[in-house]
Amino acid sequence: MGGNSLSLTITTTTMNAIVKKQAILQSLDSMNTAEMDDVLDYIKQLLYNERLDRDYQTFKKNAMDQINKALHGDEQLAV
Repeated sequence: MGGNSLSLTITTTTMNAIVKKQAILQSLDSMNTAEMDDVLDYIKQLLYNERLDRDYQTFKKNAMDQINKALHGDEQLAV
């Protein structure tokens, strides 16, 4: 019986996601280009976090430094 409940939960969750996506698409269909651009700009502002970007860039730089040291036989790798 537990398997049926899980299947129903997954199906319900999937259906809810589909309904939400359809509602978003219908809303976008009713907008003009300028309104769509405004919505996209708003979403980008919500998703972009400058602090996380800086943290990622710092992490990437440190990782590349460590890879470079490892490739050139440097004994002291930062931990």
